[in-house]
Amino acid sequence: MTSTDSTSPRSADSQAAARDALADSLRQIVAEAEQWMKSAQAEGGASVDDARARMESRLRDAKAKLADHADDALLQARAAARQADDAVHAHPYAAMGVAAGVGVLVGLLLARR
Repeated sequence: MTSTDSTSPRSADSQAAARDALADSLRQIVAEAEQWMKSAQAEGGASVDDARARMESRLRDAKAKLADHADDALLQARAAARQADDAVHAHPYAAMGVAAGVGVLVGLLLARR
């Protein structure tokens, strides 16, 4: 079974940093949108066009970052599925035991309701 960086602490830290950066970008977009709405109400004209251009640029950047994160998440999900598949093939009886145990536990919890 091969090891990937998706389970390393360094990778988790970089993922958290990327999520934080994306959240900051989205907060900035919202703040700029509020500012744009206020300036549109107050001034109109050329400043609105400038603000719209800035907003469109920020939105394109945020969409690109979001697409990158979605691609990374998909790759990590595929790697995790591959690792789970490898583990099940390497230890089929243990996997069946775990699955049976989880099934019994879920059954007991649902029966209590």
